[in-house]
Amino acid sequence: MVLITVTIALQWDTKIVDKPIPDPYTTKVSQGTFLIDIMKKAADEDVKGPFNKYSTTYYGGTGDFVIAMDGIEQDPANNLYWMIRDKQTGNLTPTGIDQYQPQDGSTTVFSYEETGKRKRSQWSFFCFIVNEMGQMITVTIALHWDTKIVDKPIPAPYTTKVPQGTFLIDIVKKAANEDKEGPFNRYSTTYYGGTGEFVIAMDEVEQDPANNLYWMIRDKQTGNLTPTGIDQYQPQDGSTTVFSYEESGKSHHERLTRG
Repeated sequence: MVLITVTIALQWDTKIVDKPIPDPYTTKVSQGTFLIDIMKKAADEDVKGPFNKYSTTYYGGTGDFVIAMDGIEQDPANNLYWMIRDKQTGNLTPTGIDQYQPQDGSTTVFSYEETGKRKRSQWSFFCFIVNEMGQMITVTIALHWDTKIVDKPIPAPYTTKVPQGTFLIDIVKKAANEDKEGPFNRYSTTYYGGTGEFVIAMDEVEQDPANNLYWMIRDKQTGNLTPTGIDQYQPQDGSTTVFSYEESGKSHHERLTRG
């Protein structure tokens, strides 16, 4: 396990927010840790600290974006929004806090700022950039099983367009939102630190370790297992990602971590 050093900080104009800016929080975490988990770690270590209470809004495909932090709420009427920036570059993070992975030595700044005449939140800015640059890709997700083992038909695949860099979990959620009776509407996962969420049940078909039956997630073209869980894996343009219920001596996660 590779450990990295990361810092998170708050920033605002004290002429707008009449209270001192708290000290930054620096810690060591596993490489690939999501920003939301670093915030939770900070909160756990200081229950009265500035990261202990925050609010977010979730947007499919891009994740959770902060709307309130340390008792300071966004104020759209005055163009005041929470922005999340990399301190070194000044750039906005390309995704929400549940999908963004800070790098070693980085400082991620939660900046309460006036965004100008456009009146856009960070998520709105992100969507504007995606639409302007045309960075949309076509992806497919599908289920597969041996009908001699699972006694029901295999559902039709789901194909859609999403912004480049969308995580698999958000594609599954998009499919579920568009068809609440469909095969992706209900699923269960187990989360493993460093590798993410792995499917243990899908479309009412549960793993059966006693009979070596597990859900595997594979790229259809290569047949390879995805190298991470559904919350960290980003399908590429034109790809088909297959949720395959198959006989295996190990689960997907065990294959990745134990060989």
